[in-house]
Amino acid sequence: MKIYKYLFKIFSLDEWKTIKKKGELKLKETRSDQKFIHLCTEQQLQETIEIHFKKIKKIIIVKLNFKGLERKLRWEKSRNKDFFPHHYGNISFKNILDIKEIENK
Repeated sequence: MKIYKYLFKIFSLDEWKTIKKKGELKLKETRSDQKFIHLCTEQQLQETIEIHFKKIKKIIIVKLNFKGLERKLRWEKSRNKDFFPHHYGNISFKNILDIKEIENK
């Protein structure tokens, strides 16, 4: 498996407002029906936005430092038989390198 420097998490603006108050990406606050936090690589980012966030006007893209996430990270087959990073635990805000708010087309 390829080693990445960065991983990404995408939120709606409303989701992000709730999460940033807590200071941590908590598993149950991202999606209560999931046992992991969905992440993606830079190469998977655009297609993920197009598929899962196409109706959301403003989205937040959080760039995460790969280092420090490895222990609870699993690469699992998903869309198009591609492997996506899934994090099985909470993610500290210390892992955040950048946050971008963008207008979704």
